Amino acid sequence: MIFFTIGYIFGAILNYRLKSKLINRGLTDIDLLKALSQVSVDSKFKSLKWALVLAFAGAGLLVLECFSFTLNSTAPYGIIALFIAAGLFTYYMITGRNKSSQEAD
Repeated sequence: MIFFTIGYIFGAILNYRLKSKLINRGLTDIDLLKALSQVSVDSKFKSLKWALVLAFAGAGLLVLECFSFTLNSTAPYGIIALFIAAGLFTYYMITGRNKSSQEAD
């Protein structure tokens, strides 16, 4: 948790420095500003993807605790893979809806 906080603060500082240097040099092209704002949206989606994958993997581990499997069983691998796939599917459903609503604007 501490590493994510440090990374977020470090990224915000670097983003601020980049934008201030662009403004000081007079590079205020509209396309450039749109590209910079798109980068921050993409990074939020990357964080969402990994949060969903880890959350669903954790849910898969919790489900595995409820069942007893033999030592050579491959079912736990399938259950974990199924939950991780569900997390990725949820991510793509969320981002698909968000992208379609942005295209409508």
